Amino acid sequence: MIIDPNKHHHKSSLLEGNKYSNGEMYFVTIWTNERACLFGEVVDDKMVLNDLGNCVNDEWIQNSIKWGNTILDGFVVMPNHLHGIITIDKSAHEYNSCLTIDHVIRQYKCKITRKINIWQNSEGVKILQTNYLQDIIWNQQIFDFLSEHIINNPKNWVTDNLYKR
Repeated sequence: MIIDPNKHHHKSSLLEGNKYSNGEMYFVTIWTNERACLFGEVVDDKMVLNDLGNCVNDEWIQNSIKWGNTILDGFVVMPNHLHGIITIDKSAHEYNSCLTIDHVIRQYKCKITRKINIWQNSEGVKILQTNYLQDIIWNQQIFDFLSEHIINNPKNWVTDNLYKR
């Protein structure tokens, strides 16, 4: 396969030239490929995870444990996407001082794809979209707003722009 840098490139939303402090906090959204509803369904305003959704959920928690200096402030797995807040504390472990949000998400997505493909005996099937959304959380007001969004996401599913009819 020939790699086209114009097509196979994730554009970072980080501000060029900005040196982020030791408490980098991000809101991330990761979608399934073609926004297919793979992870379960919303029933009575609550997310009911299926086996794939449980895999995605469990790996999110394991990712935090693996890196040690990533802190999960909240996340929700929805039928065709997930939202999460991640803080990378670069002062926590000297050997991980170069850890970036792109690296954490890339590793997470690779693990999810590998696990699901093995589980479904479907090697090479694309599970998640190549790109993802990352927004820097600059202050407490934004953090509170996004935390509420995560908590209320299942309740607001039918009005969500990611809802697939």
